[in-house]
Amino acid sequence: MPSFDALEKKVFALATRSIIMPIEEIRLEAKLAGLPGIGRRLRRVLAWTVHENFHVRRVGYHVIRRAKLFRSKAVLDALLRGLSDEVGWVRYDAAWALMERGRSEPAVLRALARLARGQKPLTDDEQLDIDLDDDDLRARIQAANALAHLKAHRTRGGPNT
Repeated sequence: MPSFDALEKKVFALATRSIIMPIEEIRLEAKLAGLPGIGRRLRRVLAWTVHENFHVRRVGYHVIRRAKLFRSKAVLDALLRGLSDEVGWVRYDAAWALMERGRSEPAVLRALARLARGQKPLTDDEQLDIDLDDDDLRARIQAANALAHLKAHRTRGGPNT
């Protein structure tokens, strides 16, 4: 398995390319998230979430989500910051990670509601006709879905209470 440093070089190489296949990002973030001791590299992964290139930011959020690196306040701050990123797909990724984090602090619920802007949650089937290029709408839907998920678990007395 490649080292963290070798994979990080590939992450930064994404920033120099004009065409990136989504499968490349997915494979890279899966490899990173599966590395033994990835939690010890959290500061470096968090730095990716503020990188100038949105592909690097996306990888950062996906590694956090896939590796379940949710325990620190710095991660929560990064996820909340991601909800207001200029790129819709980054906002989508941050909302997805917050949903999987599974904790519904008031600040999280407010931030997701702000991003959703009245959007109702939609199932995967209901999203089939939405243009994949509409990253703003996709982010709003993901925020609405995350908000509904967190509220439902909170209401049922799940881990969010």
